[in-house]
Amino acid sequence: RGRCTALRIILLQACLIFASTNQLPTLLVMAPKFKTTAASCNSTLKDAFKAAGYEAKKGDIICYCLTKKASVSSTHEIALLKGRTLLLGAAAKKKLGADESKKKLTLDPTSVPPGFTCFVQSTSYNRKVSKGTQLLAIVSEGQAAAAAAAAAAAATPRGVKCKPAKRTTVKSKTISKGPVNKSKKSDLGFDELASRFLRFGELGSPATAAKVPLDAPDSLQGLMKVASHWHIRKDHCDVFGFNLFDKKSGYLDKVCLMGDEDMVKQWAQEHPKPNCAEESWKCIAAISEVQFIFVNVDPDSTQFGATRFIVNNCFDDKPLTKAPFENFVHKMEAYAKKYVAWREKAGDNWEDEEPPEFPVA
Repeated sequence: RGRCTALRIILLQACLIFASTNQLPTLLVMAPKFKTTAASCNSTLKDAFKAAGYEAKKGDIICYCLTKKASVSSTHEIALLKGRTLLLGAAAKKKLGADESKKKLTLDPTSVPPGFTCFVQSTSYNRKVSKGTQLLAIVSEGQAAAAAAAAAAAATPRGVKCKPAKRTTVKSKTISKGPVNKSKKSDLGFDELASRFLRFGELGSPATAAKVPLDAPDSLQGLMKVASHWHIRKDHCDVFGFNLFDKKSGYLDKVCLMGDEDMVKQWAQEHPKPNCAEESWKCIAAISEVQFIFVNVDPDSTQFGATRFIVNNCFDDKPLTKAPFENFVHKMEAYAKKYVAWREKAGDNWEDEEPPEFPVA
């Protein structure tokens, strides 16, 4: 609750700046809430910072210097650094001439303004970097400011997110040999789906009966009975790749994702119905630091089992799959198959490439 309150204060400050100047605050001075270093040897991002005396934590946004033309996801943080002034989000992309409307951004070092260094968020702390590579870490406390800057740049400082709760992940034990749960639109059983997740990711132990939400669609309950939480990759920090369920509570905390209870009410009022702030929509998955998936759990609704997704720092709330929930399971199966095939093809250098993203279009 204290962290969410801090987020609201930051957003209020952004609103006051806009109200008094009629201008959106785009430059964000974050010292000392970010750290820079250069890799002292060929290593991983995490080890490079550790060698420099900083231990990267869950929630930190770890970035590498743009040194060659690259295509990156529009959901990744882009930063421009000049001295102790850090330009983030929409402001940085505008300065680079990047088209924010596209899902993939083409970044070129020749487009970086004089005096600035461009950094791109990595999807893995274990990304390999060569000696001398410039690195940037926006520490977890700085995420609140980053979210505020993005919201201010969009002229709608509303949706913000808290750091996901820490979860302990363990490899799944042997999956029950009882009746196999199947989705209606696929020949895959959950056992085979679980095997694909375990190829490069992690599964929790099966959820106990007391922790399986009775309001959930049957196939969602079936997924939870196979594993209390699903991750398509290791080193996921609960947000990278595809992360289904919270180990302790099953559903992810909607209030924390949207800011606080007042912001949830505001979200519900300012979006057309249906929307994810309504009581009948529960958060079941994280697919990035700012993108989350919700499912409808009202059995009397025609939306029961339908899914939606939000981008909480852009105030987006859009439909994903139609009811029944098996449509989402089918999408999940297709993504797992695509991800595993990509990892097997990429081999040991997979962290140097852009991984397939869970499709929300």
